[in-house]
Amino acid sequence: MQFSSKTNCEANMNVNYKSNPIINVCHTNFLGLTLDSTLSWKPHIDQLISKLNSACYVIRSLKSFTPLETL
Repeated sequence: MQFSSKTNCEANMNVNYKSNPIINVCHTNFLGLTLDSTLSWKPHIDQLISKLNSACYVIRSLKSFTPLETL
């Protein structure tokens, strides 16, 4: 992954390791965080939103017939 600022243009670099080209990616998962080339939080937040929406739906569904202490 090549890091750049949000205002700076990306430099196209070809990186090889033992004569094998390394493919440039826009974002990657590293230690549980989703990082993009500008080091912004947007891809990580987008991933968390879908997980949190699922959890909220389950809690909302259980709320009608489960005691509050159990939730």
